[in-house]
Order: sequence, then C-alpha cells, then structure tokens
Amino acid sequence: MEWEEIVGVVKDFHFKSLQKAIEPLVLRIEPNRDSYVFAKFRSEHIQESLASIRKVYDSFNPDFPLEYSFLDEAVNRLYDSEQKTKKIFNYFTLLAIFISCLGLYGLAAYMAQQKTKEIGIRKVLGASIMNIMSGLSKEFILSGLAALFIAPLTISCRSVKAATAHPAESLRYE
Repeated sequence: MEWEEIVGVVKDFHFKSLQKAIEPLVLRIEPNRDSYVFAKFRSEHIQESLASIRKVYDSFNPDFPLEYSFLDEAVNRLYDSEQKTKKIFNYFTLLAIFISCLGLYGLAAYMAQQKTKEIGIRKVLGASIMNIMSGLSKEFILSGLAALFIAPLTISCRSVKAATAHPAESLRYE
C-alpha cells in the first residue's frame, strides 16, 4: 500500500445539495489523471475568456478537445427537484384557493336561500341592492378584512427576519 503525503486539510463544505449532509471528501492531485481547472471571470467577458483558455489549453494538449461547463449551471441542477416541488406546491395552493372559493360560494348560496323571505320583505320595504348585499355579506366582509390584514403582516414579518439574518448564521446550519 502506497501512502500519500497530506498537504492540507480544509473545513467541511457542501459539494452536493444543501439538503444533504456534508460527506467526507478527498481531494487528490494526480498529474497523470484527468484534472479540472476552475476559472472565475466576469460574465460580460465569457466568450473572450473561453477563447483565451482554449488557446492556452490547445498549446499544451492539442490532441484532446477542451471540455468545459459552468459551475452555476451545475449548482442549479442540484436544485431541480426543489424547483419541481415548488411548482407542484404552487399548483396545489391554487387548487386549495379554488376549492375554498367554491366553499364560500356554496355558503353564500345557502345563506341567501335561508334568507329568501327576509330579502323579499326588504325589497318590498324599498331596500336597495347594495343594502341587501351588505346585509348578506357582513359576516364575510369582517373575516375577509382580517385575512387581508393578517396575511401581509405575517409574510412581511418573516421576510424581514430572513432579510436581516446574518448569512454566516444561515449557512452554518445547512
């Protein structure tokens, strides 16, 4: 068994999706094997940078074509399943809202049916359509206003907490 010299140790880091636990990783330098080079450059100079890298690569190794990929695309692929899950949750949220609207419609229809005689008497006594509608919907208006006030308040509180959090703290627990 041949032992290799350890030239450094790095802190644990995520090299897979943040949803997965950090696993052991050995980084080896093997000159006779395939290797990777990571280059960072400005996005507005992608073509020029790739041409420059290709020129240098071809001068050292013209028999093999340069194969490259972008790290941001690889990271995005790690989160494809989360994006699909998000889309599914959005569809089910819309479905739940639609079903709740159907329930409200049914409740309003039932309430109007129960109050048919009251509505008729109010019409005979000269009540306007707006008076009749406000009389039928006053219970719904209060709960709707409460929901319209509470939902943005809850969302904004959570958003402020997430926006003001220190990034090191949020990454520490992933």
